[in-house]
Amino acid sequence: MRVMQRAAYGHHGGTPHRTRPDTSHFLRAAFPIVLALAASLLLAACETHIGTAKVPPGQIHSVAIVSALPNQLTLNYIGITVFNNEHVVVPLDLGFNELILADIQRALAGHYQIVPLTIDKPVPDHASGVDEQMQSTSEKLRATVKPGTVDAIIIAAPFFGAARSGTDPLAAFWGTDPRSSRPIEAGVSWILEVFDGTTFERIGQSQTILEPTFDERWSGQPWDQISPDVKAKVEAALKRNLEGVILVKLKVAGLL
Repeated sequence: MRVMQRAAYGHHGGTPHRTRPDTSHFLRAAFPIVLALAASLLLAACETHIGTAKVPPGQIHSVAIVSALPNQLTLNYIGITVFNNEHVVVPLDLGFNELILADIQRALAGHYQIVPLTIDKPVPDHASGVDEQMQSTSEKLRATVKPGTVDAIIIAAPFFGAARSGTDPLAAFWGTDPRSSRPIEAGVSWILEVFDGTTFERIGQSQTILEPTFDERWSGQPWDQISPDVKAKVEAALKRNLEGVILVKLKVAGLL
């Protein structure tokens, strides 16, 4: 089982852009993180648990579910020299928010009452890290949701604070680093957060992510020049990585 670090990317706005030079590994974190590894009987791949907090048992009977991942794909290539590095963010809607909502609702339907809830922009556009994002989300919930509407609100949020993304959000990624022991990666970095439905304080979270293994290289070419076959493989790999960890995140956060 291999230890995985947080992804590190960046973008500015909704259109593809490139940043260079940068010698950071594709998944090098911006700050030290202690990783605890665990093998799940439900999964054939490795997983890494980062920043976990369990919901107090018996406290929740009804939940609302909101998914707020950005519709984009982050591409990264580490070349022979820093001048060959490529970093691009592509606007791309892969339907991951709808997938997360459906899968979480299906997993929790027999355990909790599911309460429909719509929240406009529960996650900020920019945050220095996970703590700032959670504080912003908590404030947004206080401003828009009536206390007691539901026992808990589950938020699927992107990751903030990675080395290369800075204050911008990170979710789906694909990249190549020929010098790494894991030279090709494709996955989805996201956090499952649980907020109390009355105080709107965070009461649970899971940053668990599966090892994002993949076998197709990205060498810096524009997304629209990549073959449909490879694009389909990338999208399938991202979906597997996303769906493969949903049940684990729910268990780590104490919801199952």
